[in-house]
Amino acid sequence: MKLYNTPINTQHIGFAIFVVFLLIYYFAAFDGYYGYDDLTYARYAAQVANGTFASSADHFSFRWGIIYPTGWLYKCFGIGDYSTCLSTLLYTLLSLIGVYAAAKHLGQWVAVAAMALFSLDYYTLYFSHKLFADAAVTTFGFFALFFTATAQYQNNSGLKNVALGAAMAACLWGGFVSKETIYFVVPFLVYVFGVAVWQKKHGVFWSSAITTALLCSKPLKQVAARWGRAVTIYCLSRTL
Repeated sequence: MKLYNTPINTQHIGFAIFVVFLLIYYFAAFDGYYGYDDLTYARYAAQVANGTFASSADHFSFRWGIIYPTGWLYKCFGIGDYSTCLSTLLYTLLSLIGVYAAAKHLGQWVAVAAMALFSLDYYTLYFSHKLFADAAVTTFGFFALFFTATAQYQNNSGLKNVALGAAMAACLWGGFVSKETIYFVVPFLVYVFGVAVWQKKHGVFWSSAITTALLCSKPLKQVAARWGRAVTIYCLSRTL
């Protein structure tokens, strides 16, 4: 009797295990709400679901990257504890997919280790079942860096580099309308851009990224101006 051994792809199994782990953790470890931030996002998300949402003087109302997805989930599943935090779980799973995509070519066990470091990190777990914008910023920031690295270190077609540049700029925009801490990735991107200019490389990618950013600049300026006014009003209200 001849036995056929099917090769086991360790990284695929590891990815599936961590997805299941995060899903189980989401439902088993949910312990309520933190306080003001998440309940504020939930209130605005309910307004999105009801079609009555409008940004106001509250700077939390400009964090659309967490408000709108939660509002759309409310429309699909109704308002409840698990639907409230489902958007952050989805962001966490997207980040895990990004880690897997970035590390899989480095070797099976390297990919598994990378996914383990991400999935078992305290802050990954904490924000996976809390309605905070940090999970969204993590996802957008990671993919902005991932798309940049893909364009810099792989031989891509011109069309792919155009798509990567546009996607990177879109991720920065998504991060900006989620939480301002997306700025932490900007110094690295500025450095990579400076190196590319100095070496006269990757012009297609950066041209696409800058063009996309300019197309988004008008709404970004409007958001930034309104967000700045909201923060000013909030700070004054806390000091008076």
